[in-house]
Amino acid sequence: MRGNQLPALLYGLVVLLLALFGARYLLAMDLASHHAAALSISQPLAPGDWAVFRALYAMMGVAMLGLAALLAVIVIVPFRRGERWARNTLTTVSVGFSVAAFAILLNYYLATAQANVSAMVACLVAIALAVAAHLLSQNATTPAAPPVGAA
Repeated sequence: MRGNQLPALLYGLVVLLLALFGARYLLAMDLASHHAAALSISQPLAPGDWAVFRALYAMMGVAMLGLAALLAVIVIVPFRRGERWARNTLTTVSVGFSVAAFAILLNYYLATAQANVSAMVACLVAIALAVAAHLLSQNATTPAAPPVGAA
């Protein structure tokens, strides 16, 4: 693989992870077990209560899918052209989102002593992929063009 192909593939895997989590939330048909445990809910929700959670899940799912779509466009167009801002944006957003999600999961674990291991591992994998893509693409990007009228 030459130039930005491997880093683009790695960023693409980060986008795929984000899209899968978004789809999981968007298509959820019941309260996630770790959410039920955090809220001390041991029985099925009443239809009205589920409607509230369903709306929250749908909003989170759509937000994650939208972010994944935006990152995919950045990978496909400006990043593959070698634009440095695209590399920095992809890394910052990917790592920032993954660190925030991991912190929420860790806080949940510390509060309940129950870990959502698959989600925590996915966050760590996303961070590793984004950092690896960033480092691999460091020499393959071009600096931003100077502002118009700059000397």
